[in-house]
Amino acid sequence: GHDELRAWALEMAAWFALVDGRYEDVVALSRAGQRLAGTSSAQVQLILQEAKGHARLGAGAEARDALSRGAAALDRLPLPEHPDHHFVFDHPKWVFYAATVLAWLEDDEAAEEHARAILDRHVRPDGTSAAPMRVANARIDLALVQARRGSLDAAVGEGVRAFEFDRRSLSDLVSRGSELANVLRVRFPGERLADEFHDRLAVARRGLQPGGSAAVASAASVAAPVPASVPASAAADPPAVA
Repeated sequence: GHDELRAWALEMAAWFALVDGRYEDVVALSRAGQRLAGTSSAQVQLILQEAKGHARLGAGAEARDALSRGAAALDRLPLPEHPDHHFVFDHPKWVFYAATVLAWLEDDEAAEEHARAILDRHVRPDGTSAAPMRVANARIDLALVQARRGSLDAAVGEGVRAFEFDRRSLSDLVSRGSELANVLRVRFPGERLADEFHDRLAVARRGLQPGGSAAVASAASVAAPVPASVPASAAADPPAVA
């Protein structure tokens, strides 16, 4: 129904808030969307977006609670006939979201387990994938884990491989790549490999189409009036992703 469509629009707004670093808005938008979504894939995805917002705020207990609530909501849904559809949430997508949440919480063992499960499922023997976004994000999650373990070679190797696939939108990947670049600079100052990854990221950043993400975000804001409980900053014109 219309409420579910509005819930999806708020999920999109929460995603843009996440990319822009407005993490409190991510939580608020996600919760607002959940109130509209009913029992649906939109509800599950909004709960997982909420988990991401909490993780970025350092609220580990809240993030883990949201992961659990998302899993419970997913269990209430019938098995999807078309799990690859963008607006369908299934268990592999939950693993994909959980891997990043756990990486942000620095739960490295669990993050690695989830990220490797994504690669095992979505990478073909020849190295190609029908789910490049999931594979790329899983590689960034693994790179963060390796960086925290002090393995520069492994971290950069995973980070570079994240940019192997052609993608229609680089916004999310550039944001994740910037996250890894910052960790590498702090943990490995002056190291050539860290600088090489930064150069690779700069090439990807130049590939972004100016104004592309802003246009989509603007459409989302028109589709769904922001509830009164959502912060004013979340209702403002969405930012372009640099």
